[in-house]
Amino acid sequence: MSAYIVDDNTIHAIVKGFIDYHVDFYAEDYKKPETICGVMIDLDKTRNRIGQSLLNQNYKSVNYRYDENTKAPEYKYKDVDISLAIVYGCIGCYEYQACETPDFYISKLHASLDRLKDEIAERAIRRNGEKIPYGYNNYLE
Repeated sequence: MSAYIVDDNTIHAIVKGFIDYHVDFYAEDYKKPETICGVMIDLDKTRNRIGQSLLNQNYKSVNYRYDENTKAPEYKYKDVDISLAIVYGCIGCYEYQACETPDFYISKLHASLDRLKDEIAERAIRRNGEKIPYGYNNYLE
């Protein structure tokens, strides 16, 4: 398998997905945003921090794969158009390129991406007019 650094728009779309779909992001190198009474103070800083964590892991993966030591550049968020399908597809592309390190699948970053995919699935199901049951028997009621 080869690995590469994903394009900026792929990361921008994932970052926007976390923010627009209100999914908490955690990563080993992520500093949580400052809040007052639960309200985020600096959205731009938060977007850049999420994107930087994603970019750092992508570089870490490529470096691991090719035995290199290239430092990730500074990430700067740019707004892009997204949909559920775009964000879901970008996550798939990103994870394939960022998974080379032995700790990726047990990382907080990967768990965050899983939560975002779960949110996308739930939104798609609801848009389809279905309710999500709590267990099979609740579906039959």
